[in-house]
Amino acid sequence: MVFTSMTIEFVINFWRVFDSILIIHSCRHVYFKFLSNLANTLYDMTRVKVFKRFSRTGNFFNAYVMFDIQEVLTLCPSEGR
Repeated sequence: MVFTSMTIEFVINFWRVFDSILIIHSCRHVYFKFLSNLANTLYDMTRVKVFKRFSRTGNFFNAYVMFDIQEVLTLCPSEGR
């Protein structure tokens, strides 16, 4: 009985939030812009970390093959010597 109530409550609250995102135009744009910025930030952070790891191990060939060096250095200018 408790799990049934929790399931029904979850579905109702989920649709309440999801419908507001679908119906209200400004909310939809803000939400998807936030998700896009979050994805871009995580992607850039991952690229910099992987490049630094390859650079530290001395395996520069893999680092250059995977990433453009200039683009990575623009993401973290303190590493450009």
